[in-house]
Amino acid sequence: MPVEDEIRRFAHSLAEDLDSLFADLEAAAALVLSRLGAENSHSLRWGPFAPDQLRMMEAEADGLLERHALVYGAGIIFDPDRIVSPEQLIPWRVRGATGAAEAYGFDFDEHSRDYYDFMQLPWFAEPKATGEPKMTAPYVDFLGVDEYILTAAVPFADDHGFVGVAGSDIEVSTLEQVMMREAKNVSGRFVLLGAQGRIVCSTTARFLPGELLEQNAGSGHHLELPTRVPTLSLYWE
Repeated sequence: MPVEDEIRRFAHSLAEDLDSLFADLEAAAALVLSRLGAENSHSLRWGPFAPDQLRMMEAEADGLLERHALVYGAGIIFDPDRIVSPEQLIPWRVRGATGAAEAYGFDFDEHSRDYYDFMQLPWFAEPKATGEPKMTAPYVDFLGVDEYILTAAVPFADDHGFVGVAGSDIEVSTLEQVMMREAKNVSGRFVLLGAQGRIVCSTTARFLPGELLEQNAGSGHHLELPTRVPTLSLYWE
């Protein structure tokens, strides 16, 4: 099989995984809106959330972790202006050391040096501004999960406006493992790119994560992953 066909096959396979993830995030956002939004429709601020409501959100996050091997963490992220209890801003779940889902806490004390100020991060700010789903370029989530990740987020809103996003994190190290497994089935070398042509991971040491492709690339081939939400792309020579 020609190299281009091999790489296109991989592109479609990865695109299917990402489309499925966004579909599940949309379903989680819709469930939270239908379950919690109806109970809080009389007020601008939601909550405080009861234990059964928090368990419902945790169960949705656990389901995402179970169904999507790419995902490291998942949950609901609320706009601080829309909920009553700051400690309930992000009901978030991650894969623990054993692989089982477990809770992950963030510091929302504005006076703390570890304060997690997520409001301006692209995965939150852009869906809030546009009302559209978003996948970020790779970044280190300092004061969050402190990992090199990409975040996928789907916004949801009620009659009062934006409420929050359903989100999930994908560790770059997991994508690297997927790429290296696929490299055994592809005769050429290829690179996975994020926004602005920044390298996410590669099957060759010539291209280093975090660099811009244009710094090292020659005349090669470029293919956007055929996902419904713009996500990643592939490059090969």
